[in-house]
Amino acid sequence: MGDSFVYFVSRDPHFAPAPGAVEAACALVRRVVTKRDGFDAKLTDHVEFFVNYEGGFKARCPRCVSAQPEAELMAWIDEDYREGAGFALAPRAMACCGATLNLNELDYDPPAAFARFAIKLQNVRWGFEDDLPTAPAWRDMMDEYRRTGRTGPLWNQTYAFIVAEVQAEVERLAVRVGEALGAPVRVVWQSL
Repeated sequence: MGDSFVYFVSRDPHFAPAPGAVEAACALVRRVVTKRDGFDAKLTDHVEFFVNYEGGFKARCPRCVSAQPEAELMAWIDEDYREGAGFALAPRAMACCGATLNLNELDYDPPAAFARFAIKLQNVRWGFEDDLPTAPAWRDMMDEYRRTGRTGPLWNQTYAFIVAEVQAEVERLAVRVGEALGAPVRVVWQSL
């Protein structure tokens, strides 16, 4: 199993938080997420792309909900990037409906974002897992897996439910991180 990352990324791709806001947001995340291998807060001079490359990603037009063809999306991403300058996020007319959008305005699945600022966590073991209603089921499921090395339909169903609970809790944390930073953030999950 490879590394996994969680990014709290500003929704405004050009947002640069004040140093005191960064310290407050980082302190909040460190207090809530105590079990992790890595932690970093980064502000760059240029816009970067935060995406889960594992298993690919898709994008839809938020105006007409049309899926963007993969080849066209990848070409647009390549055209928009400038070495040493990052992403320009130049608007263009969408082929699907004519709406004028930039790459950051598309709806990505899984979630992705363009930004200058992000807080990155590596290999998190969420501290609130023991407080979730499914904590006993989680422990039983993991004990069974460790003992037998097997999974099955119940394992998959329980795992999916617990992942959904953890993701909801992380989204609630993202709201608090955004409040500390002074601007809303989105969560981007990445596996390598």
